[in-house]
Amino acid sequence: MDDWDNTDLFSGSTQAEREDLTRRQLLERGGLALAFLGAGPFLAACGGKKSAAPTVTSNGTPKAPNASGQIAFISWQGYDAPKAMASWKKAHHVTLKATYMGNHDEIQTKILAARGSHSFDLITYAQAYKPLYKELNILTPIDENKIPNLKNLIPFFASDYKNFWVDADGTRTGVPLNWGYVALAYDSDAIKQPQTYRDLLDPSLKGKIGMPDDLIGVAQLGAHVLGIDITKMSKADFGEVKDFLRKMIAQTKGVSPTYGDLASRFAAGDVVAAFCGWPPIDQLAAGAGKKTIKTYLPKDGGVGYCDSMAIPTHARNTDTVHAWINATLEPKLAAQIDDSLGTATPVKPAIPLLTKDLQAAYPWNSLDGFFKKAPLYALAPFKSDKYVTWSDVVAAWQQLKAGG
Repeated sequence: MDDWDNTDLFSGSTQAEREDLTRRQLLERGGLALAFLGAGPFLAACGGKKSAAPTVTSNGTPKAPNASGQIAFISWQGYDAPKAMASWKKAHHVTLKATYMGNHDEIQTKILAARGSHSFDLITYAQAYKPLYKELNILTPIDENKIPNLKNLIPFFASDYKNFWVDADGTRTGVPLNWGYVALAYDSDAIKQPQTYRDLLDPSLKGKIGMPDDLIGVAQLGAHVLGIDITKMSKADFGEVKDFLRKMIAQTKGVSPTYGDLASRFAAGDVVAAFCGWPPIDQLAAGAGKKTIKTYLPKDGGVGYCDSMAIPTHARNTDTVHAWINATLEPKLAAQIDDSLGTATPVKPAIPLLTKDLQAAYPWNSLDGFFKKAPLYALAPFKSDKYVTWSDVVAAWQQLKAGG
């Protein structure tokens, strides 16, 4: 068993909160992430935008700007923190016009479709998309002098790790909002805890393994288990990953369309373990009466993720957006936001304010070690003469699901 043992993330939540989680994350985030491959004609229309002059106090320290007016926002439902940010919006006379997406690719699609005109003021992006967004040039530099609460970030999330939030030249493009991981899930009442993902390929488990239709999670995890970096995957490497996933799919009775469906299969006893499990399914199954489902990092690790706030090109109300981002890094608000989402917080002083379950769920004092076992990856490159591209991965996943 791994030396870090995550506990149930939502054992203290109400049934209504669990149902909201099902709608907000498991049904929406569990959908297939489709690759955006038609950006070419719009690239020239999305040029960069100079950042505004820094807002600082008379002694030169960072200061959040005054906030007012409307923020046009697009992300997952719940990421607008309607309850946690309600008082802040009222106090600053700010309204948030939220657009909820069905899959991540709607963000760049809508921004590029605006052809250089205003679309949104505030977005979020999963770290896997950062290289693509940099290539498409759809992110505006964030002025750190306008976000004094950056000092509250856990050191790992304040770093320039793989340039997911801070570019190599020091330009900040994102501010972490929440994080988590996908790994192995199993029913402790049905089988002994698997030590590795390969244990799920045991013939005795045929037809009893679950897998979600999470293209990014499955592809990244499949490569990671084999010691392959999906961003630098040769054709030979890709062949190994496809063969491994083909064998894993053969252990299932069909890929679950969402994480919610995977949780239901666990609750019904139809599956006893899952490749690419996600901690929230543990509690969803528990809410249905199955309290023995556990997602954890086996010996061969898992894959992490981090969603960050960002400002797209051609945003208008950028001072208010900076003030919004700064507010989400206030410990009390950060804890309320992550409690409502059931996610891990990147804000260090917010940790003791989280529910006891969330406090116990992650190794807050050893994140560097955790992310060595569950690294954050980007997507496979969208263009490459040397490595397998994301379009190759998308096509292969469709074939694998169809039995190819």
